[in-house]
Amino acid sequence: MAAVRKAAQRAGLGRVTPHQLRHTLATQAINRGMSLEAIASLLGHKSLSLFQPRGEGGCLVAEVCTTQ
Repeated sequence: MAAVRKAAQRAGLGRVTPHQLRHTLATQAINRGMSLEAIASLLGHKSLSLFQPRGEGGCLVAEVCTTQ
């Protein structure tokens, strides 16, 4: 974790955690059209039941998100 923080500091990004990097990777993959199955596999999930990406408002990406 220290290496991530040092690299982020050198890049002028402020505080960055490994979890944030993992989340960013998954978000970018979704935004570029990668399938949820492929992303779950990339992240090391054995089952999609453990992989539930969330969109704005906290709704599952596979659901239709509505704001109230």
